[in-house]
Order: sequence, then structure tokens, then C-alpha cells
Amino acid sequence: MKLPVNYEFVQNLCRCLAADIREQYKPEEIIAISRGGFSAAHIIARELSLPCGFYDPKTDVLVHQTNNICFIEDLIAKGRTYYKVAKLMATSDIVWSFVPLLLDHNADFECQVYGLRSKHWIVWPWEDCTRAKEGDHGLFRDQTDSYQRV
Repeated sequence: MKLPVNYEFVQNLCRCLAADIREQYKPEEIIAISRGGFSAAHIIARELSLPCGFYDPKTDVLVHQTNNICFIEDLIAKGRTYYKVAKLMATSDIVWSFVPLLLDHNADFECQVYGLRSKHWIVWPWEDCTRAKEGDHGLFRDQTDSYQRV
């Protein structure tokens, strides 16, 4: 099942995440992971009044200003991007954390902080709306069994 969400839902989720990130990790900078993490990272960085850097997992380019960073991703399913970040950070003295908006219910590992956990496909507002069911784009259907906010 595909569950389209709108920007208001994403903003509210990111505000909750920002509070969790501040409490758990106390980063000095938010890092947007290309491409899905851009919108969420911007919102979270704004909420925390922090600078926002950039990481492209395809090229391993990391642009940052501080040594205490929090990577923001839209989704963790198999963990490929997480493992790329972990490998990149293994040889650095950077303090880092990794926070997804969505943790797939079948993910191979747990995250301390994440936005929600779902067995359904969340269609973010920045994704191709043709992947959502006809007439559903921009709406979030409140189905309490479809997601879990922790």
C-alpha cells in the first residue's frame, strides 16, 4: 500500500525529529543526504538553527563545516547508504549520527532516532506523484496501523 504524505506532515515529523536529535545527539551541523534527505535536512537544520551540509553517496562527496554532524535520510530499508556513511566516517575524527525519516519495518538494523516505522510505501511530496494511487497525492490518510511514531 502506498501512503502519500504532504509537506505539512513532513514538517511536523521533522519538528518532532529535530527535538529528538537535539536531545540524543546535540549535533553542530545537519547533513542532507542526496537526494531524498534534502527537504527534511533543511527543515531540521532550520528548527535547530544549525548549518546544513551535504553528502552525495554516489560520489562520496561530503561538504561540512563542523566535526559533530547528523546525517538525514528519507528512508532506511536495506541500509546501503548508512553503511556507506559508516565506512566513510570510520577513518575520520568526526562525531556523527544518522537519522532517517522512515525506517522500513524489515530494516536489517535499528536506529535510536527515526521519524516513523512503516510496512507501507510512504510517497514523499518531493517524489514522482505518478507512483501514488490516482487521487491520493498530497494527502495523508490517518491509518493508525500503517505507521508508528516513536
